Amino acid sequence: MTLYEHSFDANEGARALLNKGRLLHAVAAGQLEETLLRQPDEMQCRGLLIGYYRRGELALADANHAVRLNKHLGWLIDRDPEHALLRMPV
Repeated sequence: MTLYEHSFDANEGARALLNKGRLLHAVAAGQLEETLLRQPDEMQCRGLLIGYYRRGELALADANHAVRLNKHLGWLIDRDPEHALLRMPV
């Protein structure tokens, strides 16, 4: 697999997580937050939550969503600044 192919696969995986996260309900997001308290390196949960909190209507309805989004993005930047989730447009 070439570097380009690996990058493409990583980007597609990140995009899929973000898209699935946009479909989450508040209860599911809360459960994922609880999972991250026990397993902070669980990237699938983090990716789903980033997608959930990036939904524009949520940020407008609840300012805490922007705070939570920034928390997850900051965690990711600190630990893996090259991660594909950080290459996705907001």
